[in-house]
Amino acid sequence: MKEALFYFHGQRYQLLAFVIMSNHVHVLLVPFEKYLLGDILHSWKSFTAHKINRILGKNGSVWHKESFDRIIRNENHFQKVLAYIRQNAEYGPCGPDTYWNADSDEISSDTVTMQDTPPIGTGM
Repeated sequence: MKEALFYFHGQRYQLLAFVIMSNHVHVLLVPFEKYLLGDILHSWKSFTAHKINRILGKNGSVWHKESFDRIIRNENHFQKVLAYIRQNAEYGPCGPDTYWNADSDEISSDTVTMQDTPPIGTGM
């Protein structure tokens, strides 16, 4: 999953933070102009599902069709989401290598490069 998250970081989106849990992932990102959130999520799900199925010798769906995306409205909301991701990393079962954020404790919505990307649902 980590490989998939970093693959288009800096090209299609600005990855800000993530934590990989045993059966889901929390990600904070800003899609760049021309890249839809639904397309980004589809590429992650497709890449990781193929890899997981190959490792397990299985076929079929790995991820739920639905994704639970949120639009960050302000600095307070941004900090709450970032804190939630950090909390999951502390208490999650997957170890320290499953958490990453862009700038340690210095990250805020002021340090994010915002693009003119309209809020769009994932359609997944």
